[in-house]
Amino acid sequence: MNGNFIIDGKEITLGIHPEHIQDSEDSSIYAKVDTVELLGSESIVYAYIKNHIIFFRTDVNHAYVTDQVIQLHFDINKNHFFDSETGIRIRENN
Repeated sequence: MNGNFIIDGKEITLGIHPEHIQDSEDSSIYAKVDTVELLGSESIVYAYIKNHIIFFRTDVNHAYVTDQVIQLHFDINKNHFFDSETGIRIRENN
């Protein structure tokens, strides 16, 4: 997933790997399912959070349908932030 945000007047991009996004009923992040790609033992779910497309991996036991609204959890310890202009990763110590 990539999403652009403005922090302290600077545009940054959030990056997170699909395996670090999970369906969670306890989350305040809502997404709308667009497409589900079945890949044998797992599925890739493509969904929109506002106007950003994201995708995440899940096992095939979860049945998602187009236009379904779901809640997602991002593993905060696995997020990466980048300077949107340069593409350089922003480290915690910067």
